[in-house]
Amino acid sequence: MSLDQNHAETIERLTLAAIPYNQMIKLDDGRIFAFRAAGNGAYNLDTLTQPHTLAPPLPSYVKQHVTLQDEGSLVLYANKFKNADTLLFADIDASRIVAAIDYHNIPVNNRPGDPNVASVAPGGDKPSAQLLAHSAVLVLPKSEEWAVWTGMDGKMVPQLDFVRFLEENAPDVVDPDAASLIEACRDMQALRKVNFTSVVRTESNNAERFEYTDENKASSKGSVEVPNAFKLDLPVYFNGKSYLLDARLRWHLDDGVLRLGIKLLRADKLRQTVFKEIVGAISQGTSLDVLYGKTA
Repeated sequence: MSLDQNHAETIERLTLAAIPYNQMIKLDDGRIFAFRAAGNGAYNLDTLTQPHTLAPPLPSYVKQHVTLQDEGSLVLYANKFKNADTLLFADIDASRIVAAIDYHNIPVNNRPGDPNVASVAPGGDKPSAQLLAHSAVLVLPKSEEWAVWTGMDGKMVPQLDFVRFLEENAPDVVDPDAASLIEACRDMQALRKVNFTSVVRTESNNAERFEYTDENKASSKGSVEVPNAFKLDLPVYFNGKSYLLDARLRWHLDDGVLRLGIKLLRADKLRQTVFKEIVGAISQGTSLDVLYGKTA
């Protein structure tokens, strides 16, 4: 018998000798065992713990990526789980805001006076890498009104389709009122058997004058005026407040056939402005710093 075998047997014998007969042992995780003498220095090991009474093992860190649907929920979530290193990332193009809860540790010397920091981060002044496994994301959905009008932006459609579009979305037109604009377009639509010959700006520069001749009687001429500029009152994002947006009437005349459309003026600039307002409100509501950009 080798020396190692002698040592192993000696350790086993001493260990068993140290265990009283019929002893119960409780481990830190809540499991309970019983050692029962079986004779000749042998012992039986019985498990006394009921499986359903054990607490489930918890992960060593939080791994959670939450998708939220409004800014209030993002503020509430961030305030509940934030720490001294949590940051907000705002992606203007995607209307997306991310609260990176466990972002990389910022060195203490770079944020003097922070009451949430108790000790210097590992590595002194160098950032301490974190897992980046816990975040909350808010992608702001566009309002239905915004989607409808921006979807029409730049398109040229037949007169009848244009009038129908205005009728269906009349509540969004505020200046001039939708009724006046629709009436002018209807007057134009009523001219079914005419050839439009030219379009000129009125002296007031507030309307376009569409001149035409009768198909059956070339000597019969006329004109109809349509406002060339109007204002819309639209919410940019779902369930958000409304903002004024300027729009212009656009037309295309080809061999007597007239097509109409709209051009929204700096619509995306307005969207960016509103997005920044929302980001600012979230930053204020959470007391978190904001970086404009994308997270990996």
